[in-house]
Amino acid sequence: MGENKKENHRGQIIELNQILEELLVDARELVGDLLSGISMTFVMGVVGVILGVQTLWYNRHYITSGDYIPLFLAIVIMASGALIILRGLTLRSKYSKLYKFKRGDE
Repeated sequence: MGENKKENHRGQIIELNQILEELLVDARELVGDLLSGISMTFVMGVVGVILGVQTLWYNRHYITSGDYIPLFLAIVIMASGALIILRGLTLRSKYSKLYKFKRGDE
C-alpha cells in the first residue's frame, strides 16, 4: 500500500515537472498576455468614464428639466469606469516587476 502511494506521488511529481517546463518555455508569452490584459483593463475603465460623461452630456436637457434617471445612469457608468481604472492601476503596480522584465526583454 505504501509503495502504491510512492508511485502515485512520483507520477504527480513527473507531471508537475512537465507542466513547469512548459510554463518556463512559454513564460515570455504568458507575461505578455498578462500585461496586455492589465492594459486592456485600464483602457476599458477610461472608456467607461468617457461613456458616462457622454451620457451626462447628451441627456443634460432631461436632467435640467428634472428627470434624474439619466444623471443616475451617468454617475453609475462613470463610477464603474473609475473603479475599473483603479483596478488596472492596482494590477499594474502589483505586477510592476513584470513590466520591467518585459521592457528589458525587448
